[in-house]
Amino acid sequence: MVVQDPDIVQAAKRNTEKIVPLYYEMKKAGAQPITKENIYDSMILAYVGGNIGQISNDISIIWNEESCENRLDVVKLLCMENNYTIDFAKTLYKPVRPDQIHSMIHRYTKKKVPHFFVYAKDKTEAQVEPINSSPVNRLEYIIPKIKMDFKTQSLGKFDPKMLMRESIVPTNDITQKIIETYGTMSKSDAMKAGRDERGVPRSLYGYQKIIDSLLEICNDIYFVTDVLIKELFIRRKSKRKNIFWMCFGDIVAENIKRNIGRKTGMCVKCGARFYRESNRQVMCKSCAAQSRKISNRMAQRRKTAKKSAFKKIPETVVAQQVYGK
Repeated sequence: MVVQDPDIVQAAKRNTEKIVPLYYEMKKAGAQPITKENIYDSMILAYVGGNIGQISNDISIIWNEESCENRLDVVKLLCMENNYTIDFAKTLYKPVRPDQIHSMIHRYTKKKVPHFFVYAKDKTEAQVEPINSSPVNRLEYIIPKIKMDFKTQSLGKFDPKMLMRESIVPTNDITQKIIETYGTMSKSDAMKAGRDERGVPRSLYGYQKIIDSLLEICNDIYFVTDVLIKELFIRRKSKRKNIFWMCFGDIVAENIKRNIGRKTGMCVKCGARFYRESNRQVMCKSCAAQSRKISNRMAQRRKTAKKSAFKKIPETVVAQQVYGK
């Protein structure tokens, strides 16, 4: 992460005083011929000895301690082990901890992982340490908890006609043929999953074939889209519309932009769509009127409370506050 915030830069400079880069000689693997067997052995070693997860967790446990003797020295040792582990598949070497070093590291890392692992790694409260004032844990109090509401009532009433170019679609031989052709082709083998020898999904050919076949019936892609919307969204109310979206999703998006326009908005309270009288308007007239009533009521309560508090002050004190005597 790169930032130019002056407070963070100043804190970084303060905390890196007298800190020098780690230096240690790392081993190199001996020369070996590149064979299938050696490549296979290196891959096995990478999976067996290349796991840095536990070491990284141990570093997090140590940093989570608010006060810890020799904390920085232990972190340096673990960083070194991390680097050896990362290069293990290449160097085929990883040092063995001396007993004294192992005891010192274990003394600092025998606790549970920090509390922020509840969010970072989906740990339960029982698997983490209680929350403390370490820098990362403090983010829980800084970042606001926003409740995401995906209930349909907050999105307003869905109107399929907002997806269409023309709201009235005739019923005739052409529309019927469009519906029948789409239904037959959407269930064909061409729409089955899989990829060709070039890695291109075979279903892409199927999508284009459906579009081309329907345009042979009627060369107006907007009309074809309207016919299928009426069939899938209004008459049948089909739950499976993935093929439709893959074929005509761009046309639907174009129609929505055209129908909604820039002069409409969605009320942040009830979810209803309304025509904006200004760019700052975020609520429909009904919700805005209700919000104003609540605001006026609260303002009146504050005004009344202020008057009551002022009456309780002795007159001599009031005179001193007003005239400075």
